[in-house]
Amino acid sequence: VLDRGAFDLSRALENDPHFLEAHDHDHDHECGPDCDHDHHHHHDGHYHHHHDHPSDIHDVTVKSVSLRGGEMDPKKFFPWIEKVTQMEGPNILRLKGIIALKGDEDRYVLQGVHMILEGDHQRAWKDGEK
Repeated sequence: VLDRGAFDLSRALENDPHFLEAHDHDHDHECGPDCDHDHHHHHDGHYHHHHDHPSDIHDVTVKSVSLRGGEMDPKKFFPWIEKVTQMEGPNILRLKGIIALKGDEDRYVLQGVHMILEGDHQRAWKDGEK
């Protein structure tokens, strides 16, 4: 979002040619510390979530908040978001936003985790995008 190049598929494939391949990962038995057989555990850094439930069911303790419509007053928005992150930071899993600020022709992109916020002016809004 902030043009940081944090994820680059070409680089990921260069580092791990099997990056896009699916893999099986199960732990279908328990062994003690003296176990002498191969567990066939392959941890390749990919996260695959397999359970017998619909994928659209989420933890009920996770909530989301959306602010939509119109430009925001930066003199009100920034103190508010700073206060929210100070008070609720440990409970904030992820914060993302593309914000229209009054008097600013550029999109302001904001992202954060817990109490850490990062934001920057990105580019001008396209027609009909705001």
